[in-house]
Amino acid sequence: MHNFEWNLPTKIVYGKGELSRLGELCDGYGRKAFLATYRRSEKRAWILDTALSSLEKAGIQATIFDRIEPNPRAETVDQGVQLFLESGCDFVVALGGGSVIDAAKYISATAFSGGSAWDYVILAERAAKEYTGAYPIVAVPTVSAAGSEANAGGVITNWKTKEKSFSRSHYRIPKVAIVDPEVFVTVPRDITADGGVDIFCHLIEHYLTSPDASEIADRITEGLILTTMEYLDRALKDGSDLEARGQLALCSLFGWSGIQAIGRMGSIPIHFIEHQISGIADLHEPFVDPGGQPIEIGSGAYFDILG
Repeated sequence: MHNFEWNLPTKIVYGKGELSRLGELCDGYGRKAFLATYRRSEKRAWILDTALSSLEKAGIQATIFDRIEPNPRAETVDQGVQLFLESGCDFVVALGGGSVIDAAKYISATAFSGGSAWDYVILAERAAKEYTGAYPIVAVPTVSAAGSEANAGGVITNWKTKEKSFSRSHYRIPKVAIVDPEVFVTVPRDITADGGVDIFCHLIEHYLTSPDASEIADRITEGLILTTMEYLDRALKDGSDLEARGQLALCSLFGWSGIQAIGRMGSIPIHFIEHQISGIADLHEPFVDPGGQPIEIGSGAYFDILG
């Protein structure tokens, strides 16, 4: 087991109805929030409305940036940086899945440090620019998958060059993550399933690729994998199951927080393959079998398919 340092500076606020405390939890970060999110969906409009109402109640003015797409584009992030600066915002609220939270990280740090978001990603042909700081980020995950709400990483896509890459910076770790199980109830079944596999991949990659031993990391990883398998099955059967939604959200958060790899690191080959593919094409399709037929998922079948 290697020597290690691990710090989780993000304040985790968990529980039913905690989204309504957003404004209160932003206290101390400023009076102008930059609210980064997806395009408004009527089915999930209550989430945005609750967030805006809470901010308003706390006396915080919000500038809404609702242009972030899945596999967020560097160009979109740069538009966000420009709007952040023009609006004189003090901090960022990321309301969405991993794509929104990743984009928010780049917006906060690039607005502070200057340049274009793509300047800071890791590429083989040039050295990445280093951040000098970032504006505070408050994350409200709405999909259990990437776990971006409690780590320093972030992935964006350059659609012009067909590249997808990442960067890490401790400046961008969210100050607060609000994990409210009610927020996840309306996530569609296929996206719930995709998210569960993302959690599983985060956990299994370091677990299998590191040549080093760390019993505590292995036991944590195994517990998170078993919990993901159990509660993904429940969430797929009943999307309104708040206990299942909450457990998946916590597996997502802790599954990519670094605690799953303390004392032994590893690599992320599954994600690196995905980066190469989704730099060329946006990928989100319901899970299908080799013949192209949708697979009914239940009773652990999703993980049986994975082998």
